[in-house]
Amino acid sequence: MNCTFGFKYKGIDVAIDAIKYLKDTDAKFKDILYIYVCSESDTNKGIHDNYYDMLSEKVEKEGLENNIILIRGYLEDNMLDTYLKTVKMVIFPYIQDANNSVFGSSGAIKIAMSYNIPIIASKSHMLDDIEGYVPRTLDYKELAEEIDKIFSDSNYREKVINDSHTYIKNNSWKITAQRYLDCINEVKNN
Repeated sequence: MNCTFGFKYKGIDVAIDAIKYLKDTDAKFKDILYIYVCSESDTNKGIHDNYYDMLSEKVEKEGLENNIILIRGYLEDNMLDTYLKTVKMVIFPYIQDANNSVFGSSGAIKIAMSYNIPIIASKSHMLDDIEGYVPRTLDYKELAEEIDKIFSDSNYREKVINDSHTYIKNNSWKITAQRYLDCINEVKNN
């Protein structure tokens, strides 16, 4: 599952390729289901429309209409909570672009990490802050292999979930606030 604003850099086409690869190469994934909630904003409606149309065409071209659901529209917090309590995994296949300087991170991945489900992320620089806590992949084949590994190895699945919980614990509001206070005191005392 993914729930993000519909922009090309989110890499949903990579997820579609991974689902196709799994379905075509391993019978246990013949009924795999991937859900993408394509949130929208009035400001970027045209961009969201184009991306949704491109993804819809790709799903149809690949014959994945029974394996991929594209849902349009903004999700309220209670609906997002329901999805995250229902799905078995969340992936963040953001596009890696060596020429793109990123000065931020994904808030959505932190929300997903707080649920008791495995998370997979790409090697996009936007997700560098979760390095070592979440499996990270370079392309659709690595993503497919990681999905397979999580579904095939219960010990590995639990490790992935536990690593996410460790990140959340180590980056709570209280701990983050203390880091800021420590930094301010250090600057003040120098």
